[in-house]
Amino acid sequence: MISNRKQIRICIVDFHITSLFFPQMEIPHGGAEVQLFLLSKAFSNNKNFDVNIIAGDYNLKQRKTKKYKNIKVHIIIALNRNAIFPIKNYILLLVKLIKLKPDIIIQRSSTPKTGVIAFYCKIFKKKFVYSIASDYDVNGVSAKGILGNLYTFGLTRASYIIAQNLNQIKILEKWQNRKFFNISVIKSGYHIIPPNLEMKNTVLWVARAVRWKRPEIYLKIVDFFPNQTFIMICNKGTNIEYWKEIKEKACKIPNLTFIPFVLFEKINKYFENAKVFINTSTHEGFPNTFIQAAKNKIPILSLNVNTDKFITKYECGFFCDNKFKKMVKNLEILLTNQDLYDKFSENAFKYVKEQHDINKISKKWMDLLFELYKSSQYCLI
Repeated sequence: MISNRKQIRICIVDFHITSLFFPQMEIPHGGAEVQLFLLSKAFSNNKNFDVNIIAGDYNLKQRKTKKYKNIKVHIIIALNRNAIFPIKNYILLLVKLIKLKPDIIIQRSSTPKTGVIAFYCKIFKKKFVYSIASDYDVNGVSAKGILGNLYTFGLTRASYIIAQNLNQIKILEKWQNRKFFNISVIKSGYHIIPPNLEMKNTVLWVARAVRWKRPEIYLKIVDFFPNQTFIMICNKGTNIEYWKEIKEKACKIPNLTFIPFVLFEKINKYFENAKVFINTSTHEGFPNTFIQAAKNKIPILSLNVNTDKFITKYECGFFCDNKFKKMVKNLEILLTNQDLYDKFSENAFKYVKEQHDINKISKKWMDLLFELYKSSQYCLI
């Protein structure tokens, strides 16, 4: 035994993850939260881990700890959009970490709390794993201002960094002008099972209403295919007015169904019914929606995102080089060329099964956590 304590205490910090554990709370979340949710469930199935989550709520009246199977979810953060609340939240986070005494903390995406966590780990000699969510986390864009400096402090002092692809490592090293030896690629993971293929007749777009996701481009595509059924699942982002603007435009299009929010546990049925999945983002890490599409044998039509060139390398759909006309043309091909469609469909499922199975991905994570924990114990001897 390397410790008198029977379990390694893991703490995942994500203020917006709450509704994945408790859907009735309906707190908007993104792909980063989904991955941490899936990993937390995998960790909790291993008797060596004591899994804790630090989360938040918009209508927080009383700080509380709730159980989700073997996971303890500590709902202590008020998610009010008020300038004074972030400072209070970071203090609450620090106090909670001191009380919990986790051995390893995991956090994903660029935020000032990255710095708060790194500060805690430095003072109390604990391990911190930072997981990159997007290329913008590591290209310097998130490092502006005082809060950006706090994020950079945390990122550069993480015990270990997880990238979604090799390009993120290159971007980080270019930004920081040095090599990083405490970093490796672990891809995002999902449960991969043979999909239901009975009804596939819609074109699907799923994302939050943030400008770099470019939902307005999807609305333009719909105009070219008046006889095709389109679905747009568009969760609110931080800019509510922008979401309202997109919703208003979408609701005027007769062959488009606009859906403002879908629980994670119910989202898969929309992928099961989709024939093509469209992504219009300017950038991504590796979108969860790509995995959700591929595991349902849906070819991917991507305007500007082709992480690790997997769409073209494994022939999982079309990459459009940020050219709108090319995207329209390729959608027409996918809707009319059945042989090519079937080829892309099978390739997508084969790729995701080999590269993104949550059982394989979570094992890589757990191997890393064991190694980090062992190294921390050796340092105390």
